[in-house]
Amino acid sequence: MVGVVNLEAIRNWLREGTDNPSSIVDVKWVIMDEEAGEQGLERIVAIFPDLPIRVIIVGFQVDDIGDKVNLARMVVETPIDTISMDLKDREKVYRKLLSLSKMPVVKTYLYGDDLNVAIAVDLNLKGLTKEEFNDSLSMLLAGVLYIYRELGMEKTLNAELWKNLILLLRNYMKSGWTREQLTSFLVKRAGMPREEAEKIIDDLVGEEREMLHI
Repeated sequence: MVGVVNLEAIRNWLREGTDNPSSIVDVKWVIMDEEAGEQGLERIVAIFPDLPIRVIIVGFQVDDIGDKVNLARMVVETPIDTISMDLKDREKVYRKLLSLSKMPVVKTYLYGDDLNVAIAVDLNLKGLTKEEFNDSLSMLLAGVLYIYRELGMEKTLNAELWKNLILLLRNYMKSGWTREQLTSFLVKRAGMPREEAEKIIDDLVGEEREMLHI
């Protein structure tokens, strides 16, 4: 990889969410982090709030027989580590990853010291439309759900989604959301009973106050 590219268009698409989305890209995505470089926005970390799943988007540039091609890689890094598995389970994971890689545009690889599973989609940014971006996002999220289901790791998925949900709520709290707004989000978007949602928010508010020594 050489050089970097600007991801402003992708960020704008993710921020144009509506209350009544007709596609995944039209959901109200939450931008958790951005990284700017000399050539503009180079990295975005966003959460798809309906699940919620954390997606990392990195822009980069490659040389293709003398021509420079601008690409974006969308990645979901899972907590599924293969280093601690026995040989039989590891072989099962690798077979499933090979099967997933047969899906159009979807790639899989291992990352980190524990050789965790990551699922990715690469996009050519030249002439990329919002509809094409939406289709790629859909394939990425479908790939994530597929690998958890095929490995029988729904509990691991639920734990990861819970972690991302708490991260999402903390982000909303920092942006000034009221207790009622946070509670309504859990009731309407996560489908929680109101009593359970209120308890979660109260616990989070209490943790924040302890951290701030209030």
